[in-house]
Amino acid sequence: MQVKANGNRKANKNTLSDIFHNWFYAGWVVSDKAEIPPKTVRGQWQPIISTEEFEQGFDILARRSRHRVVKRKYDYLLKGMIYVELPNETKTVKLTGSASNTHRPGGGTAYYCVPAVTSTSCAVSSTSRYPLS
Repeated sequence: MQVKANGNRKANKNTLSDIFHNWFYAGWVVSDKAEIPPKTVRGQWQPIISTEEFEQGFDILARRSRHRVVKRKYDYLLKGMIYVELPNETKTVKLTGSASNTHRPGGGTAYYCVPAVTSTSCAVSSTSRYPLS
C-alpha cells in the first residue's frame, strides 16, 4: 500500500475497477436476481462517487478494455503442434499446454485435449491428461 504526501492512501487500480463496475458505490441498488436495473432504485446511504463520475469511469474502463491485449503468462514450446488420435474419432484432436502444478508427480508440462465445437468425443476426453515426457 502506498501513501501519498498528504497522508491519504493511493488508490489501487483493481479497487478503482471494482468501484466503476459496481453501481453500489454511486448510491444505486442493482440486482440481477430481483431484476432491478441500474439507476432505478436509490440506496439509503451516502454514495462514494456521483452518478456522473461513475458513468465517466465506467466509460473510460470500457474504452480501455476494447483495445486490451491479453498477454499469456506462459508460452509452450509445442503449442499448436501436438495432436492425438482418440478412440472412435476420425479426426485428430489438438492438445494445449498447461503449467506445472505441485500435485502433478514428476512435474513437467501436461497437454490437454482442446474441446472442438463439432467434436463430441473431445468434450468427454477434455478431462483426461496426456502428459508428454
